[in-house]
Amino acid sequence: MSGTPESAEQKARMKAREESDKKDEASRTVRKRWIDTERVTNLGPFWDTVEEDDRQSEGEAAESSSVGGTRSRSRRSSRGSRQDGDEPAEDAVNAGIDYTFVVTNRPESINAALRGAYREEWVNSINSELDSLETHDTWTVVPTTDETRDLRTNSSLRVLQEKLEEDGHVTRFKARLVAHGFRQHPGVDFIETYSLTISFPAIRIVLSKVAAEDKEIVQLDIVTAFLQSKIQEEIYLQLPKEFGVSSGGKIVLQDGYNGDESGTRTTNVVVQLKKGLYGLRQAGCNWYNTLESHLRKELGMESSKYEAGIYTTGSGPTIIIWVNDMLLIGSKAEVTWMKSAISKRFEIKELRNVKFFLSMLVERNRHKRRIYLSQGAYIKNVLTRFKMENSKGCPTPMDPKSKLWNSLAEEEATEKHQYQEAVGCLTYAAITRRPDIAYASALVGRFSADPSTAHWAAVKRILRYLREMQELRL
Repeated sequence: MSGTPESAEQKARMKAREESDKKDEASRTVRKRWIDTERVTNLGPFWDTVEEDDRQSEGEAAESSSVGGTRSRSRRSSRGSRQDGDEPAEDAVNAGIDYTFVVTNRPESINAALRGAYREEWVNSINSELDSLETHDTWTVVPTTDETRDLRTNSSLRVLQEKLEEDGHVTRFKARLVAHGFRQHPGVDFIETYSLTISFPAIRIVLSKVAAEDKEIVQLDIVTAFLQSKIQEEIYLQLPKEFGVSSGGKIVLQDGYNGDESGTRTTNVVVQLKKGLYGLRQAGCNWYNTLESHLRKELGMESSKYEAGIYTTGSGPTIIIWVNDMLLIGSKAEVTWMKSAISKRFEIKELRNVKFFLSMLVERNRHKRRIYLSQGAYIKNVLTRFKMENSKGCPTPMDPKSKLWNSLAEEEATEKHQYQEAVGCLTYAAITRRPDIAYASALVGRFSADPSTAHWAAVKRILRYLREMQELRL
């Protein structure tokens, strides 16, 4: 036999693609440009693939012929900034290079934040974070001497985040100082890393029980939760260069810092941590131990043997915990008692009746005893993130006639980093309250290691479906 029907069909398909690539080579180009991502992390730059429109000018077409046309599979290994198993540059971290990670699209960095229209808001947010760290006695400043210069230190970064309301509007500007936990060594800098959460199916079950029994449900937020617990390990941290030490020994944003190199120190301030700063591997575990001890001793609550994030007294009041976010469930008297008991030990911020929890909009009809969950704001943010907010919607998450397979050598590759981000966003939506895209998101997730343009097209179709069904409620 000359070959199986499957192999013959595959050869014919590959030959047709080769001919199609030759015809399109003069009118298409794939340009590579470096994207400097050192403001996010110290993993270096990565390749960003930009596919130009087929209707480009003759000059661009001539340029594309010199670039080399469609990229083959042999070049895919160079897309990432590092190979599997590679560690970040040792010199970059030990030199105290600091970075700013901004959760939303604006501002792009701390420089952009302090030069933009909301400079005053960001400065106030950064100062508020430093005041909170000082109030909780988070660290001790280490004087710069010949002996302390040789200390093994962790670097740090600032996280700037615009907190959104359920309708997507910005409610406040939030700054957070975070340690580079990936530099910690297991068994030396930390032992356990467990943090208390609850599964999403359990959340839906509890909320359905609350709706049926018409109980009160109030949301609480523990202010600077990780700073409530001490650490036992000896950890030294390098602060970002725009932070200095005042005459009173406090860490402050240096005067004259305008989002550039002016007003910055030539060396980083080093502190020894005494509390569980965000980013430390053991911070979540230490907070869990502190919270659990208080709930057991002061409130007499025990965690469920099926869900560790559910604490209850039996048939009485119930608390749902997701790290430092809480839902208090019970009668009005029970909820008041729980708030009073928790506030004796921790500083809390009451958000009243739950409306927005873990990116889910919670709507309640007490007359009909129903609770509705939706993710309109989250989906809108995801669509904007991948520039799909103005795309045309579609009625189904997948094309029933299309089939996805592993990438062939002749298939054009897509940018892996962006593909994996999109798949992660879709997976989170699927497990929280969008089971209608569960199969589609799991399918595209199989090809995250080596995606092609066909796989990216399938991801964009799911995004188009979410745009069409954006306000679907569960």
